[in-house]
Amino acid sequence: MQDLQDLAYDLEDVLDTFATQAQIYELMLKEDVHGRVLKNNDPNFASSPSNNMVQSIVVSGSKALEHLSFMFNPGQDLTAKIEEINQQLKEILSQTKGLGLSVHLMQQQVEPPTAGRGWKSWRESTSLLCEPFVYGREGDRKEIISRLLNDDNSITGNNYVVIPIVGIGGIGKTTLAQLIYNDEEVDVFSVKAWVYVSQVFDAKTITTSIINSITGESNTFCDLDQAQVRLKKVLTGKRFLIVLDDIWSDTYSDWDVLRTPLRAGAKGSRVVATTRSQKVAWIMTPKLNSMILLEGLSNDDCWRIIVQNAFDDAGVSLSPNFCLMRDDMTNKCRGLPMVAKALGGLLRTKVEEDEWQEILHCDTLRMSESRVLEVLELSFHDLPSHLKRCFSYCSIFPYDHVFKEKDVILLWMAEGFLPENVGSKQMEDIGHDYFHDLVSRSFFEPSIKGSEYFKMHSLQTDLAREVAGKLCLAIKDCSVNKDWQKASCRARYISFSKLDEPERYTDTVSLKVSHFRTFAHFDKHIFSGSSNRVLDLIGMFQCMRVLLLPHMGLTIFPESIGDLKLLRLLNLSYNNIEELPGSLSNLVNLQTLLLKGCDKLQKLLENMRCLINLRHVDIDGTSVHEMPLGIGNLTNLQALNNFFIGANAPVIRDLKNLNHLRGKLTITGLENVLSSNDARDARLYQKSGLHELEMVWDWGNFINGVDDNTRIDVLDQLEPHKSIKVLTLRNYKGVAFPRWLGDPSFTKMVIIKLVGCERCESLPPLGKLPSLKELEVQEMRGLKVIGYDFHGVDCSNPFPALRTMRFKSMTSWESWLQSADNRGFSCLQELSIKDCSSLQQSLPSCLPSLHTLEIQRCKQLYASLPSLPRLQKLIIDDCSSLVMVDQLPLTLRQLVISSCQKLQFVEFRESYSSYDGKLTLEVLEVVNCQSLLTLLSKDRLKTLESHSSFPTLGLTERGNISSSDLSLFEEGLSPSKLANLTKLTISECPYLISFPEDLVLPGLRNLLISVCQNLESLPNQMHNFTSLQDLILTNCPKIHYFPKGGLPMKLISLYMDGLNIEQPMQEWELHNLHSLEKLSISEIGCSSNSVYSFPNGDIRLPSSLIGLAISGFINVKSVSCLGTLNLTSLYVRGCPNLECFVDNFLPPELRELWVVQCPVLKRRMERDPLRHTLSCITHLRFC
Repeated sequence: MQDLQDLAYDLEDVLDTFATQAQIYELMLKEDVHGRVLKNNDPNFASSPSNNMVQSIVVSGSKALEHLSFMFNPGQDLTAKIEEINQQLKEILSQTKGLGLSVHLMQQQVEPPTAGRGWKSWRESTSLLCEPFVYGREGDRKEIISRLLNDDNSITGNNYVVIPIVGIGGIGKTTLAQLIYNDEEVDVFSVKAWVYVSQVFDAKTITTSIINSITGESNTFCDLDQAQVRLKKVLTGKRFLIVLDDIWSDTYSDWDVLRTPLRAGAKGSRVVATTRSQKVAWIMTPKLNSMILLEGLSNDDCWRIIVQNAFDDAGVSLSPNFCLMRDDMTNKCRGLPMVAKALGGLLRTKVEEDEWQEILHCDTLRMSESRVLEVLELSFHDLPSHLKRCFSYCSIFPYDHVFKEKDVILLWMAEGFLPENVGSKQMEDIGHDYFHDLVSRSFFEPSIKGSEYFKMHSLQTDLAREVAGKLCLAIKDCSVNKDWQKASCRARYISFSKLDEPERYTDTVSLKVSHFRTFAHFDKHIFSGSSNRVLDLIGMFQCMRVLLLPHMGLTIFPESIGDLKLLRLLNLSYNNIEELPGSLSNLVNLQTLLLKGCDKLQKLLENMRCLINLRHVDIDGTSVHEMPLGIGNLTNLQALNNFFIGANAPVIRDLKNLNHLRGKLTITGLENVLSSNDARDARLYQKSGLHELEMVWDWGNFINGVDDNTRIDVLDQLEPHKSIKVLTLRNYKGVAFPRWLGDPSFTKMVIIKLVGCERCESLPPLGKLPSLKELEVQEMRGLKVIGYDFHGVDCSNPFPALRTMRFKSMTSWESWLQSADNRGFSCLQELSIKDCSSLQQSLPSCLPSLHTLEIQRCKQLYASLPSLPRLQKLIIDDCSSLVMVDQLPLTLRQLVISSCQKLQFVEFRESYSSYDGKLTLEVLEVVNCQSLLTLLSKDRLKTLESHSSFPTLGLTERGNISSSDLSLFEEGLSPSKLANLTKLTISECPYLISFPEDLVLPGLRNLLISVCQNLESLPNQMHNFTSLQDLILTNCPKIHYFPKGGLPMKLISLYMDGLNIEQPMQEWELHNLHSLEKLSISEIGCSSNSVYSFPNGDIRLPSSLIGLAISGFINVKSVSCLGTLNLTSLYVRGCPNLECFVDNFLPPELRELWVVQCPVLKRRMERDPLRHTLSCITHLRFC
């Protein structure tokens, strides 16, 4: 079979070569170049997918190959290859006859070999929970129990709700379902049933199993009707819970038949289904958020499972040597409880360390891992054949590789895995369907990097490599020699990651690299030597379809690239290439050319028009500034992210025939379009696939002989298709916008950005756009007034969908007018106004949905804010003319005001005393507002005291405002009941002298007091700040003593600098701070001057310390680390008399040691360094 597979690949190569020759000859004729015309060639044959022709040739035998050799006039090498394949095919066919086999085309999906009766008995589950403890699933358990017990059936309209549990094989779906099924809380259900479904979905069998599970009988039925009538009778009027375990069928009709009798159940019934496929879940329930997507377990939970299965006790005490192997073991699990359980079973009865080490590296463990792959392989066998090939190809990806959907689709397309246009669908659309089918089946999973990124679980990568077999060779680290020695001519796909020895590329010479179809480099850091070696090999890649060479440090690319006639994808992104080789235009099969980030590349190929199959070009981040002539001939182009119009070659009309463009297009250099006729010829209105369009004019090029009317006419003729969703106009030089901008027929327009349109004096009627959600206007310096036309004349409901609106750098904007009836902006949630230095008058008076308002650097804004009933976040910065902020709602969560020099009042719409709702204010920061007189009046602070929703309070730079002026610390108004205050910052408050006697903040976690020159004492009840973890005290020179009760016991970090503590250090009782991990003491005055040894018998430190810094102890002569064995970082500065560390001892865990401005110790260390102690320190500095 492997010989036949190799032969099939060789056949594809030959047929692709024939088809390529036909295309080249046809192109030569079109270019009017002298050449020999093909005789008897069949264009349908030449353009048909080569893999389909391979099947035909295998069936018809060697005569088809002989016929091919007469259709064309191949070269000597190709003739020899045809003869070789012909001979191999004859041998294989003779072998099949000798074995009594017949060859035929596969017409339908065959049943997976593992789907027989033996497979089902091995996989079959029961309702009994076999695990004594289930780890890492408590959150999922609670979520499912909650859904089981609530009464929300409104979305489905049925008496039952389906709750699918989805995840890859071995992740614990069945175990979680068993845990739920046996939970006491689900005893509220009248009847329960557990049914194992399996790959073979048979409605009668499943229905019968449900009946038998409920009744305890052993019924059999002649047909489905009898079974369903009986089940309906059993369920009628009863609240049921049915678990359907391990469902594979994604055929809607299967589920539709099965669920018919379930409708007879009582309201509140539930069906829990476990499956590996999101598609199955979507078929079973229409609720988008109904799925429980299981993620891998943490290493801690995997360790508990390992220990539980090894010792029957997850809490058993293990020796340190066993614990040292913990990371190796949990990494083997890769988040799957099945692997953890198997590993724990292997370790059972093993009590010696060397036995555990042996297990970690033995064949038995590999057999256990192989069993896990068998479980995952069931999902692979369930795939249709087209998805099997796509998935196995992903074996080229390194472990944990993060990829985008588009990148994978382009690879599949280049390898010929996607059929050419099916109806109206392009190959990219078909690839999209394939990709998300694999996502729904858990072969791919979303990445935390972002919504557009995906990855494969490491076990899925193992599975891909397992099923790909010898076709894929993935090279990692320094394993090149060993892996490549195993390679043979069967390898077709090769990838590299994390290579650190470039000379090992030379080993490729020993391989038949001419057979490689994919050469993929995934390492972003590589030596230049390897780059040169790869360039030497390029001419040998005769069958290459995919060549990925990003981040290779390439400065030139060889002309030999033109010999790769079958190449379909070339990725040279993020290299230093200045010029593309001319021979690149010979690649008539090239579909994708990726040059992203090649910032030194200034132009594309002159003969780029010859790349007739080119579909995707990425030149983002290059220095290309104009398009080559004839680019309009590339009518297959699907993606061209940038289209440049040069001054010497205004080729915007070349867009005319590029009607397949899709996604995003940026057109740059529009100042060079001097005629509206040229703009009309671009026919943007025909490009229905474009969803995002950016038009860019040169910011500095204004005088080019074009009058204002022409500028408007040009943009008017660049009207996009009605399907456009995102539109950006950047540096437009006209004085008015085109008529189509704001036309309500653009029903799909959701985002508009107008940037640098500095000569426009008014905004277009954007209020008419029914779907506009986000609007951004920047640098429109000609705009003075936003008038009624912005909403749209006679528009009854302006901006019905707008959620976000941002204005920035509108330096001439003075006022914003609104209609008398306050129509519009009914859904606006976020409004940002920045750097609008001339804005004076108020904002729209009615913004009923606004929850975030940000106003920055609007220096002339003096009017108060309008009523904003739902405002939650308000940020006002550097509005120097603003006097009052009033009408604030009591639902405000965050209030930040800074650098408002004239601000005197911050007022809420109503008094707290009359407010019955829950106070939601969480963050209050007022910075550098020197005229602020009233922040919160007394009745409001009294109400603040009675609430627990005020976690952050910041007071900084009050200027001449004293604490009494602020009414914050008045007698009787202490915030002692602010239980949820978590962070308090007091900085640069020169008039703050003391805190209230009864100040207690039990929820406070972070306290910073800085630059309060007159503060004389800390809160007396500070020891009752029971949640305080971080305490920072700096530059408060009048603090002489700590509170009598001492410091809070749960402190983790304590930083003191610039105090003047007179209290002896032995009275600080630092050793009682048992949670303290980081301690920094610097410039604390008299108390440090009396210390000669730190610490000592009277001055003790807690053993929990891991970081210690001391500075300014001018008389200290020795530092002792004997009581701080866990110390990992030690910083000593400004101790001029420091001579030694006591007993020359430093903690064994110490990794960082800094000794600065300690001359005596430095000299001694230079003479007699503690080499045996310092050898393990990674960061060491003496200065």
